[in-house]
Amino acid sequence: MKDKKFLISIVFLSAVGYFVLFEMPEMRRKANSGNQTIGTIISTSSGLRNSTPSVKYKIKVNSRIYTGSKSVSTNLYTYLEPGEEYMVKYELDNPENSILKLEEPYLNPVVSYQITFAQPHLPEWLNPNVVEFEYHVGEKTFKRRQDFGDRDIDEYLNKKYRVYYQENNPKIAYIFLDSVVSVE
Repeated sequence: MKDKKFLISIVFLSAVGYFVLFEMPEMRRKANSGNQTIGTIISTSSGLRNSTPSVKYKIKVNSRIYTGSKSVSTNLYTYLEPGEEYMVKYELDNPENSILKLEEPYLNPVVSYQITFAQPHLPEWLNPNVVEFEYHVGEKTFKRRQDFGDRDIDEYLNKKYRVYYQENNPKIAYIFLDSVVSVE
């Protein structure tokens, strides 16, 4: 019985290893070499016990709707809202193979955005790709976290930036690192 469990464990670990070493990089390569379109977050899931939170998104390619999902950190998940739009890379011959680019928010010209200002900082939990910022709309203060991908965030701290927030839903807001307005 022990030999059977051991053999099953070896087969399972080999399959996982193969997927991680060969399939995942190939999927990423294909998605990163494909086209880009706009993706809309349609739902968030906190994940079941011991699982990673995720967001579900949709894209439209050649008049057809495709959905995808992306695992996200717990600390970023709580700040994502259905209706947010981000760029999505997808495989040309298989749009179902796509990657939501949370580091590339999309400002939809059909949606009305207003501008305020904020200074990003690193949250207590040191994720080097995510910044946190607070911004004010009227008398209300909002807190937001945003993924910035592989950028070296340190060079962007201690500066004030424009924050674009949706007029009809101010919880949806983005900070763009090329919009510096002052250095502190």
